[in-house]
Amino acid sequence: MGLISNLESIKDHLIYGYKVLKRSNSVTLPASTDYGDWLNVAFEPHNNESLAGKQTDLWKLCLETNVGFVDTYERKQRTTAAVLGKYPDPRW
Repeated sequence: MGLISNLESIKDHLIYGYKVLKRSNSVTLPASTDYGDWLNVAFEPHNNESLAGKQTDLWKLCLETNVGFVDTYERKQRTTAAVLGKYPDPRW
């Protein structure tokens, strides 16, 4: 990226970048929301089993062992679903 002297000189890059982001977000945001919904669905029975003494693994350990990712990623996906899930799906 070279020296930018004014907004007009970068306008085409901004327009192109915005189009790329819109296309990408139209796929990744709904996928993140869907995945977060599934994580929220899975959390409830895990939590109920833990409270009943049937599950001894912590939620984060259960995900790390069985799914292969860390709980910070899981929290982001569940939060995305909670925040964006109330809005209409842009794919439809």
